[in-house]
Amino acid sequence: TYAENYFEGCAGELVIRGGHDCIVRSNTFINGGAIRVSGTGHIIQNNTVIGAKTGLRLMAGMVGGRHDTGFYVAAGDCVATGNQFEACETGILVGADLGRDWTGKFDVNRYPSPTIQNVAPFNLHLADNRFV
Repeated sequence: TYAENYFEGCAGELVIRGGHDCIVRSNTFINGGAIRVSGTGHIIQNNTVIGAKTGLRLMAGMVGGRHDTGFYVAAGDCVATGNQFEACETGILVGADLGRDWTGKFDVNRYPSPTIQNVAPFNLHLADNRFV
């Protein structure tokens, strides 16, 4: 659980990448990076994002399930509700990096995985978000 944190002017993002079933709740992001999500079963709720390039990125992946082996797992079975995106270039981006080719960028023997992010996010519940 990542809750009630305050980020201002940070170049990086709060990144959910290597797991499942995380909760990102009631955080504030001002004039910097925001939230990037890979994996399944996450809840992104009641966050405030002001002045970010992208408020919430729901990533494409190399695989699509929590039991599949892949360098990136597509965002799936995620819930994003009650968030506010203000003065963001993009509020919510579904399918970020779809088609990205990672050939030669990581050791596929050490990390067995397809190298193309060709699995789109799936089964998302996006509701009651506010865009200003």
